[in-house]
Amino acid sequence: MQVNVVDSHTERTRALATELRAVVALLNRRLRSGEGIANLSASQSFALLQLEQSGTQSITELSRSAGVRPQSMGATIATLQSTGYVTSAFDPKDRRRTLVSLSAQGKAQLAQAGGDRLDALGQVLAECFEPHELADLELTVGVLQRIAKH
Repeated sequence: MQVNVVDSHTERTRALATELRAVVALLNRRLRSGEGIANLSASQSFALLQLEQSGTQSITELSRSAGVRPQSMGATIATLQSTGYVTSAFDPKDRRRTLVSLSAQGKAQLAQAGGDRLDALGQVLAECFEPHELADLELTVGVLQRIAKH
């Protein structure tokens, strides 16, 4: 009988994972619709957003967060440097490491692109959801953050 419980649990979690993936993909497409961050690729946008959220990071740290090789992130950062969206400098504690930071231009691009999307999303939340649903969503965001970090 325990095998059936385990199988049932596995089926439920797999179905939930499938549904979650579809919903996240749809939400991601909706959030990305409209104007992008100055026509940047998804990996370039991710790097900018990661730097905005977490501050100055090494290329290795950024590559880990993105789930890509450091060489790939290095190429992404080189492109972002050429556009003026990021700056880099040697780590004063370890000159073998390069630290990457958002430039003023990068911050401005993120503010412009993100502000429009956040305004639209905030309007949908305010117009379409009851206070108890927003409270549920707050809890869900915490769970999604745990999933993303796992």
